[in-house]
Amino acid sequence: IDRLHAIWGVGQVERKLHAGAVEYPRPFLMDPDEELRANAARVFGDLKHLGAAPALIEALSDDSLRVRHLAALALGEIGWPDSVPALVQCIEEIGDADPVLRHSAVMGIMGCASDETLAELAGHESTHVRMAALLCYRRKGATEIARFLSSEDPLLFTEACRAVYDVPIE
Repeated sequence: IDRLHAIWGVGQVERKLHAGAVEYPRPFLMDPDEELRANAARVFGDLKHLGAAPALIEALSDDSLRVRHLAALALGEIGWPDSVPALVQCIEEIGDADPVLRHSAVMGIMGCASDETLAELAGHESTHVRMAALLCYRRKGATEIARFLSSEDPLLFTEACRAVYDVPIE
């Protein structure tokens, strides 16, 4: 528990003082303790520490779903565009099996993908990836969601209709 508190403490100190200890949690991303790995990812995301992004991409393939979840969210907070392919791979691998991890990967993509990249993902061969792009458009309230209103995939069409009504999107 001491090491966990140390990770949290570094996050708090860095947010307030920028004391130069931002790299301290990096070794914990490889720690045998799942909770330490997860919280190190969380702290790096909270701090928007770009230097941790490559290690967080590796954490997307961690055995622990919790670590993968927090790494995906952290990548979205950091906003590094080079993270998009790994987040897309995460979505392709998880599919519908874990809605929490899917949501985390979508939020990661939303934080990292440019409008051009989202447009490319909206035309991706994978239904899961297209759904991720649709959900990003929904979150942004973007009119680009209209492209899904003519989708032959009933899931994409239905989700686009919901978004237009719920958000609402003109």
